[in-house]
Amino acid sequence: IVLYAIVPPAFYLLGKLITIRLDHSSTRIYYILIAIAILLSSTSMLSVIKGIQELGFASVDRNLPNFWSGAIVSATLMGAYFSLNMCIPAIIMAKQKKSAILKIILAITYLITLVCVLKIGSRTQLGITVLTLMITLLYLFPKQSLQRNLAMIFVFIGLVAYASTKLDLSLDGELLSAFAGRSEGGVEELASGGGRTDKWVKSLINIYKRPLGWDVEDFGHSHNLWLDALRVGGVLSFFPLVFFTARALAIIKKAIKKNKKAVGLNVVMLTTFVAFFMVFMVEPILEGLFIYFSVFCLIVGIADEYGTSKPIID
Repeated sequence: IVLYAIVPPAFYLLGKLITIRLDHSSTRIYYILIAIAILLSSTSMLSVIKGIQELGFASVDRNLPNFWSGAIVSATLMGAYFSLNMCIPAIIMAKQKKSAILKIILAITYLITLVCVLKIGSRTQLGITVLTLMITLLYLFPKQSLQRNLAMIFVFIGLVAYASTKLDLSLDGELLSAFAGRSEGGVEELASGGGRTDKWVKSLINIYKRPLGWDVEDFGHSHNLWLDALRVGGVLSFFPLVFFTARALAIIKKAIKKNKKAVGLNVVMLTTFVAFFMVFMVEPILEGLFIYFSVFCLIVGIADEYGTSKPIID
């Protein structure tokens, strides 16, 4: 209990300290956020790569042993740590004066991450790439020339066309074999988020029916950060967490607006928060992904200190 109470605020304060030590430099913060994303995914990446080496790519079981401990980790928990890497296409898309070496490293990291995501069959992670790309395009289009916008669209269409013709994207193929067993419910199962929407409705009803929480055996996890906090701690946990979430959204909005010229950093912050919230929406974060939530608090601290500081250092 003490650790759960101390670690998130400690990570938040650590984020503020990091920004202060970096002199609030947008370039340095950009590199730090990229490093955090890669480090966060490192254990899951090593675990999946080892699983592919030992079991092959098209193995039936999506759950794989942890690289360090050997304990079996569910694909859902392992996949969550890839979420920030899934923003890399959107990050590369933003026009910025960064080294070619960094872009190559990011591209290689994304390709390895994509292979890992396909191996464990994580639909959420693929959705993060699609959504962050769309949001980034909407953010960048008003800030760029028509020629660059058209070029980005043609490149995107070209990559999609190339992938669809050169890769076997059928569920019977090896590449998407992990998704085959997950598509039996069809469109209805996909639209309900694997039955999550029904649990969300039941949880929302319990706000006034059972405000002090309920047992997980009633209908399982709510698969939502806020609603699972409601289940465990009741409204005393739910409403403070909602307030913190609203505050985090205000912080990221302020940080993005601070320096419109720092396009690279703004895109990283925007897509990072989108990735976090997509995972928060569909998983019981505080019961299995506590480190993930703590890293979120770290990045909130970085954004808060950067957004509230007066000097702008490029």
